[in-house]
Amino acid sequence: MNLFSRFMIIGIFTSVMTLAATGCKSEVPAPEPVNTSQIEKTTYRSNGEQIYVTATSQRGSTIDTKVDPAGKENSMGGMKMPCISCHGPDGHGGPDQKGAMGTAPAKDIRWSKLEKEYNPEKFRLAITEGKDADGTQLKADMPRWNIGKEDVADLIEYLKQLK
Repeated sequence: MNLFSRFMIIGIFTSVMTLAATGCKSEVPAPEPVNTSQIEKTTYRSNGEQIYVTATSQRGSTIDTKVDPAGKENSMGGMKMPCISCHGPDGHGGPDQKGAMGTAPAKDIRWSKLEKEYNPEKFRLAITEGKDADGTQLKADMPRWNIGKEDVADLIEYLKQLK
């Protein structure tokens, strides 16, 4: 299964989960749930690619969204939303379709674009604490992840490969 096919499966799964989470009612029957076990069985070229596509690590470490200090999940509601869901298979970003939540732009996260503002530590703070390169808060659309430094380094190595 190629990267585009995996992206499409994740997109369909995300749409179904968004509709379920928002309590959206429709007269059209809901699609069958996507079998995500196929995505997890895929062999990835690197741990960074696996993190980008699935929000899972080959190290077995947990990568999930953080809970804010008030005890509420962030804007993702605890759903597993891998990078590819918003930033696309090539990392270019663009409009991110969020269904009932509206549309929000997703930043181009190819390292060739990010390295002008971010170093590895600033990037880690962006994805773990929601801090932009200048220290301001990113919008709530960007998940705050529980991810270890080694996994962040692997993700950066993958982002360097995106053209």
